[in-house]
Amino acid sequence: MTDTILYLVFGNKREFQLELTYSVLSTAHFLRSQEIRIALACNPANRRPDLPVEHLVVSDAELNSWITQYKYAAKAYALGLGLERYGGSVALLDTDTVFTSNPRDLFRRVGPGRSLMQAEDGVLGDHACWRDLLDQLDGPVEGCDVSSKSRMMNSGVVALHESDKAAVPAALGLMSALHAIEPIFNIEQFAFTAALEQRGELAACDDVIWHYWGHQRRFAHAQLGALFPEFDKDTFIRHLDAPPPIGMPPTLARARARLLQLVRRCDGDYRFAYIASLCAVGERNNEWAHVTLDVLEAMEHLPAKVTTDFGRFRGERLDAHAWLSSAARQRWQAFWSAYGQGRSAMHAEIGS
Repeated sequence: MTDTILYLVFGNKREFQLELTYSVLSTAHFLRSQEIRIALACNPANRRPDLPVEHLVVSDAELNSWITQYKYAAKAYALGLGLERYGGSVALLDTDTVFTSNPRDLFRRVGPGRSLMQAEDGVLGDHACWRDLLDQLDGPVEGCDVSSKSRMMNSGVVALHESDKAAVPAALGLMSALHAIEPIFNIEQFAFTAALEQRGELAACDDVIWHYWGHQRRFAHAQLGALFPEFDKDTFIRHLDAPPPIGMPPTLARARARLLQLVRRCDGDYRFAYIASLCAVGERNNEWAHVTLDVLEAMEHLPAKVTTDFGRFRGERLDAHAWLSSAARQRWQAFWSAYGQGRSAMHAEIGS
């Protein structure tokens, strides 16, 4: 029976479509003529005729019913639908995943009583967001022991054989029960882990699939936006033989940012903003210019040397960047204006 790689997409964010395109590209790059199905569970608006995928279309009404209580429950519903439709072994992948070796290597490890998730993610006690929920428990939940020592794995990949499909409704029941106690964002990760562990062996597959997040995801989005300005078959095919690497900034930019972090004693967000600014100027890329601002604007406190570190986007130097879009230019001008007003207010308060 044909094994299936299944993706789920809903919502209208372009970033998810960019991630999906590259993940499918990494899959198709290895597979070519090999018989592994690539399927996409989606509502009608998210069909992707430009990609080599079989569509598993879900009505808007059904999709909305999946996410009414808890958004990520949709992953379990999609996985259950995929197992019902296709049988065999099904691997549900998040869109921000990339195959680093042949998908066959993944499916060789999946069978009755043998399931996979993307990577180990410690135990519940390692995650501060779980502490309030754990404090409220006085026994098993849906037949599962839930404690600070309970194992949790990353759900960027959830792969199982059809003979273990009962794990899906079990995971959904556990999600619902736990979410009613405390609405933690990653409840589905633990629910999948617990349900699959009850039915056999559960292992990681991070040697086969890379799951990117955090700052790497920001880099990936900017890079993918440049790779796929439009979604069309020709662009996809052009990158099929050698998918360009994503997720990491240039080595020199990383080195300069690391030195800056040591000198300024700043945090990782500030370092990332500095790397993004170097990429913006080096590549004349408006996306990087916006990403830099996204990070700086989200920070509660900025080092006093921010005007020096990001001076390339200030005053006359900002005006000299002819490649910069008017929207990006206006954002930078507004940022510096707000920063100046904030500094003036702070000094006035100190002076009084």
